[in-house]
Amino acid sequence: MKIIATGIRTGGLYKLDVRPAPVRALTAVSSTTKELWHQIFGHINYNDLLLLQKKEMVRDLPMLKQVHNDCDAFTLGKMHRE
Repeated sequence: MKIIATGIRTGGLYKLDVRPAPVRALTAVSSTTKELWHQIFGHINYNDLLLLQKKEMVRDLPMLKQVHNDCDAFTLGKMHRE
């Protein structure tokens, strides 16, 4: 068991002594530019992402190729409970 905070009882409440954990670097995962922009816009449909590009509605959006990709987050979100 790992202790993450300590507390002192004051009246009927506990005052927690919580100190921030040291900052640690996270690992990076490389993804394609199209996947990155798809994630930035909250898993937007790829056709809509191409529409944003076509109408120049997003600054610095690079040219994307029209390729259909299935998004794992979208697939999981559409799963039905049995």
